[in-house]
Amino acid sequence: MRDIIAIDVDDVLLEFYLMLVRFHNERYRTSLSKDDFTSYFVHEVWGGTREEGIAKVLEFYNTQEFRDLPAVDRTLFGVARLAQIYDLV
Repeated sequence: MRDIIAIDVDDVLLEFYLMLVRFHNERYRTSLSKDDFTSYFVHEVWGGTREEGIAKVLEFYNTQEFRDLPAVDRTLFGVARLAQIYDLV
């Protein structure tokens, strides 16, 4: 049995916030940029309650854009190397 490594994908391996911002701008007609996210509490950036922020992120999770998140530059090579040695989750 191989060791297991868990990987955080949010802007570590995948461009999560870039695509979340695009989704929010299109869906809610805002003009935010990735640089506006100085807090991981998204409602503090785009306004509304914590519950509304969670609902919007869950809405994003159900989009094709979320399923097709692009990789952060040069991360795929490293992940492929790790996958040769470890089980990744």
